[in-house]
Formats: sequence, structure tokens, C-alpha cells
Amino acid sequence: MNNTILEKLKELKLNGAAQAYAALLEEPSLSDGLSTDELMLQLLESEANLRFANRQKCLIRQAAIPLPAMLKDVIYSDERGADLRQNLSQLATLDFIRNGQNVTIFGPTATGKSFLACAIARKACANGFSTTYIGTKELIEDMKLKVGTAGYVNKRRSLKGRALLVLDDFSLTLYDNDDQAILFDVLNDRYGKKSTIIVSQKTPVVWNQEMNGTTLAQSIVSRASSNNFSLVLKGKSMRSRLRFDSEKDSLPEDLPDSGSVAESVAGNCNSYRSDDIQTQLPKHMKEINDE
Repeated sequence: MNNTILEKLKELKLNGAAQAYAALLEEPSLSDGLSTDELMLQLLESEANLRFANRQKCLIRQAAIPLPAMLKDVIYSDERGADLRQNLSQLATLDFIRNGQNVTIFGPTATGKSFLACAIARKACANGFSTTYIGTKELIEDMKLKVGTAGYVNKRRSLKGRALLVLDDFSLTLYDNDDQAILFDVLNDRYGKKSTIIVSQKTPVVWNQEMNGTTLAQSIVSRASSNNFSLVLKGKSMRSRLRFDSEKDSLPEDLPDSGSVAESVAGNCNSYRSDDIQTQLPKHMKEINDE
């Protein structure tokens, strides 16, 4: 072993291999008993590991995930739904991303919808999946500025290429015809090919109603609520827990378990009709709750 090899590794920007080789130079006994092939494999594995770690950091930075949430930090309780742990364990495999399937997360305000979406997005980045996390209205406003330009086409192409797109606060505000056209472009580009997580306080039937039930609205709802898994969060405000606030806002606790409103995550991921889920949710899920 010599420094010439180390310098060549650095020159070729094989930093992981260079670090591993430097360690062997400092402690030659580490390579005792290793064949040439085994030594080469060790260096290549070190290089691959460093590159993957750097990719993870890059993906997390580019994803713009707003919360440092992780699945291991999710709070499980009876009031949040008996099947939450099982459903999240299935989503944590990330098979839904590999299969180009969607996830919808429903629930009243402050029940942890965004936290779960952030945790899944972070898990996706850690496993090498390109991810974008953005508020739906923010995405629409950004793309409105680009309509009719090459920037609009480039933005669509960029979003289409992401393995996972998270649209938070979906249908929190009303969408006019221009907004709907943009939503359709984004969802249609990805449907059946790439995964989208939609986070909303409202259900698909309400989405359709608030977009006036137009053909375009129905197309948006179909692409957003089909080919997907569905989670329904219930219980009291998670924000008041984090504040250690003794005067917790009481939220309705009559939300059904997620398994009762759509296909269980543990089962096959078949599409379901929007009105099937709508009939099972109480009125407070159909309205915008003030933050």
C-alpha cells in the first residue's frame, strides 16, 4: 500500500474509497488475510456507502420537508385509531412508491396529518426516492406564474419525475378554473406512474362539490382518490399536547378507523368511489377548520 494510490483515489473523487484506503494505511493489520478481490470489494463498498449517504442528504434538502418528523416518533393511542400502527408499518415498506400508488391522509385540524406525511417523506428520502413536499396552494401559485412559458413545461417535467410528491392542505382553499387546470396537469402527469400523498381535512366528495362538480373537477378527484391507500386520523389535537396545554381543544372522536373507509393498507390497493368514504365521515370533516 502506498500514498500514490490514495492520491489517485482523491483525484478521481472516489472519496469513500479514499477514506477506507487511508484507514488501511494507518492500520495495515486491517487488511491482513484479505485477498485482492476482498480488498477491492471493501473499497468499493465504502465508496458506494458514502455516495448513498450523500444522496440521502441531498434528497432531504431538495424535498423541503417542513417538519423533522420520523416514523419512530409517531404517537400511537386508541383515540388515534386502532389500526394506525399496522397501516403505517405497511406504508413504511414504501412499496406504494415502488408501485406508483397514492396515499390520502384525512383528519380534522391538528391531528397529525402533516407530521405523518413528513415522516413518510423523510423515510422515502432515506431510501433514495426523490421527493417534493409542498402546500397545494403554494404549488398552484408558483405554477400560475409560469403558465404559457417554458418554465411551466419544465416544472411539470420536474414534478413528474419525482418518485414521491406530497401535496399538503389539499382543498384548504377554493380552486378556480385556472387552479383546477394546473392541479389536473400535475395529477394526470403522475397518475399510475408515480406516487402522490394528499393531505386534507376534507373528503373527495367535498373536493368535487367545492370545485363545482365540473368534468375537470371530477377528473381531478378521480386521479387524487383512486389507486390509493387511505388513512383517517382522529382524536384530540396533537398540537395542544406538544404545548403541554392543559386546556386542550376537544375534537370530535367519532371518526371511523381508516380500515372502514377504504381498503386496508395491508390488503390490495384497489380504487374506491369517493361517495363510499364520504358517507362514513361526520360533518366536521366536510368543512375547513380554522388553524
